[in-house]
Amino acid sequence: MRGVALMRPIPFAQFLDKVDIIYSGPAHARRTAAKMRHILSLVAGLGVKSTADLTTELAARYVAERAKSVNANTIRGDLSYLSAACSFAVEEGWLDHVPRFKRICPRAVRFKMQKCHSIEDVARVLEYLRSGIGNWVNHRLYALTATVAYTGLRRDEALRLMIIDVSLSLGTILVSDRLRRKTEQSAAIVPIPRELSLILADWLPRCWCTMPAWVFPGIRMTGPWTGGACGERAGDQVRQAGQEVGVEGFTLLSLRHTFATLARRHWGLSDIEVATILRHSSPATQAWYVHEDPDPRAIVRMVERVSYRTKE
Repeated sequence: MRGVALMRPIPFAQFLDKVDIIYSGPAHARRTAAKMRHILSLVAGLGVKSTADLTTELAARYVAERAKSVNANTIRGDLSYLSAACSFAVEEGWLDHVPRFKRICPRAVRFKMQKCHSIEDVARVLEYLRSGIGNWVNHRLYALTATVAYTGLRRDEALRLMIIDVSLSLGTILVSDRLRRKTEQSAAIVPIPRELSLILADWLPRCWCTMPAWVFPGIRMTGPWTGGACGERAGDQVRQAGQEVGVEGFTLLSLRHTFATLARRHWGLSDIEVATILRHSSPATQAWYVHEDPDPRAIVRMVERVSYRTKE
């Protein structure tokens, strides 16, 4: 019929190249491009030959296959990427319509995450990790977990620390906004408690083999420990360590919550001291940063009482 465009399917391998070109541009983050590439490669593994094969039935097969290894929430995210890829195919005339995923989309799962741990629980995990530091990989995990536990750093802030950011002589960590994802207040000086200073003094000499020198380098020593296969990522290993000693919900995020809670209830830090260390973007915190230029020595004194040592 006149006015009705005909679908012109293209080989799926060609489609992958075109999507990669689009998502590799400045309009998309590298992580988004990598995620799209990963999902379409999984789709290709199902025997897709051309864009005409992008159907609801194919998506159903994808969901069934992915459900063997990931949870429902991950699959829901995957389908949003697949839907975006299909929309691109429709716009270019390589597919006649975007498949409807409503009937095959798994129900979202709500996980109960332990947001705060006791001093005893954190101490138990740290001692468990410390017992294995003869191995470089285990030592890295111990140092990372301790760094977040004693400072409340965000996950990516800790993983992207460089050795030049750490001053054991001053007792400070300079958190720089390398990802440009947080507010200006998130880039600041964070104090190092005495117990963490000893842990880092033992760990940092083992990191100079990387250039630039990351505090927590990846296994290949070519960059920070921000990736890895399932089970090998930093977050996966921290969670696994907690499970192995019976502390459920033990994550890098829960350690940040734990630091904030214990700082007020057990270590006697004031609200403004906690806000300064954790760099929360509340009006009070913003006013603190705008009108004050804290002396690093005063910031260090804030954490003199921070400790995970249990009383004998």
